[in-house]
Amino acid sequence: MTALENHDFAMDKAIRQLQHEQNQALSCQTKLQQEVLLGQIAYTVSDVLEEFIFGEAAGSSSFLPLSIPDLANNNVELSEREQARWAAAKAFLTSAMSLKEIVEADKYLRWLSSKPAEGKSQIRETTVADLHTWAELHCKAKAVVPVQRYMQVLNQLSTSDRPLAPDKSLATIVQRL
Repeated sequence: MTALENHDFAMDKAIRQLQHEQNQALSCQTKLQQEVLLGQIAYTVSDVLEEFIFGEAAGSSSFLPLSIPDLANNNVELSEREQARWAAAKAFLTSAMSLKEIVEADKYLRWLSSKPAEGKSQIRETTVADLHTWAELHCKAKAVVPVQRYMQVLNQLSTSDRPLAPDKSLATIVQRL
């Protein structure tokens, strides 16, 4: 081999290595984005519950997102009116799965993503089918079905199969129960 051929061979090898590293980095970034969007299920449920229980303007007194485990374990101070609204929300949530399963799915999703998603367009564009697929890819085997059922509960608040962007009011649905 000539010096020029050796140089070309080395450059080709370096380019292939860089392309491989870039593909790995993109794969890790995609996985992380998908996990964050899966975790967003729990944060979206929190937003819906907070709006329903405390009212649109008030919200809870905490600066942390409301969590189902905190509500289920009575770790949140609620007025009588708020307790009644939580009972109605709980009836809606438990129409598809037990409160224990909901608490476990919520905790798991918050563990999967410790912060809410930031990209509003990604949230609006994510479909229930995307979330089902990502749950199968990224969740522990025993968590897949509860997570998928939890997202189906949330999806009842969407008219377009985009559970992370609910467009129906929980109050409207609860009135029909």
